[in-house]
Amino acid sequence: MVYGYMRAGKDENGVLDRQYQRLVDYGVQDENIYNEREFNGLTNPCERTQMKLLLEQLSEGDTLVFRDVTRICRNMLFTMEFIEMLRNKGVTVIPLDLTLTEIDINHLLYVFNTIAEWTRDSNGAWRVGE
Repeated sequence: MVYGYMRAGKDENGVLDRQYQRLVDYGVQDENIYNEREFNGLTNPCERTQMKLLLEQLSEGDTLVFRDVTRICRNMLFTMEFIEMLRNKGVTVIPLDLTLTEIDINHLLYVFNTIAEWTRDSNGAWRVGE
C-alpha cells in the first residue's frame, strides 16, 4: 500500500494544497494521505497525532511518500531515527523532492536534514534557495 504524509505549520498558507497535489500526482489515494497541521517541524514525528495513526497502518512492503525531509522533521536526530525505524519495519521511504538512483539515501538525508536544522537555528535570517 502507498501512503502519503503532509505537514504544514500554522503560518504556512497554501503549503498543504501543494503537498497534497504532489502526493496525488504520485498516485497516493486520498484516503491514504495523512494531514498534519498542529505540530511544527521540531516535534518528534512519532509524537504527532496523524503520524501515530499512519504508523499504525504501515507494515512491511508499504511505501511512505512525502514532499521532502522537512515535512517529517527539521531535527536531524528525530528524522534519522524515524527513517531508520521505517526501514527496519520494511517500509520504503520516498521523499518526492529527492530523486536518487545509486546514491545512498541515508547520507543524503543526513546532509539535507542538517541544512534544515541549520536554517531553523539561524532564526530564518537565511534560508537555502532564497
